Amino acid sequence: MVSPSEAWLEMAGTASHEEMIQIGEGLMRFKDPLTHPVALQHFLQRRGSALPVSQAAKALADMRSGTESINETIVRRWIVASGLPEPQINPTLSDQHGHFLARPDCLFPEYFTVAEYDGMVHDPANNRIRDNNRRELLRNHGYEVVVATKADLPNPTRFLHSLEAALGRQAERLNLPILRRTR
Repeated sequence: MVSPSEAWLEMAGTASHEEMIQIGEGLMRFKDPLTHPVALQHFLQRRGSALPVSQAAKALADMRSGTESINETIVRRWIVASGLPEPQINPTLSDQHGHFLARPDCLFPEYFTVAEYDGMVHDPANNRIRDNNRRELLRNHGYEVVVATKADLPNPTRFLHSLEAALGRQAERLNLPILRRTR
């Protein structure tokens, strides 16, 4: 039987850099991770520096643990590729009294800005109501919320423009430096 780390490394010869990141982050999901970054790093160090190992190591450097879906990974990578700072992944947000607010997909904590991906799990009416209530709660606590959907997957321009605009509004409101996409 092949371990998850071995299967991931075997793909390095044929998968693109982004595919390696997506597959690797899939091994390190928030719930029931199959491995973690340190284990993958040790695994690669034991394999030497041959071409697939060096390609896998480059992907590992761009991977983050704790995402909950491939589309969360894709959204995070859009953000990074656009030149915006890397967001925190699935942090727990609490109000000033320590009460739980949410665990957003991506967070720019200083800017009180959240970026999320709404996939098919968000489609049923009761989930949409829950999502809307949660986003309203976040907005009531000063957060901007920007959502990517399946329609953005072929071209993230609309989402990235909306995120940049939200970060700009928050920068102005909080007297912070303006963040701009550099790519």
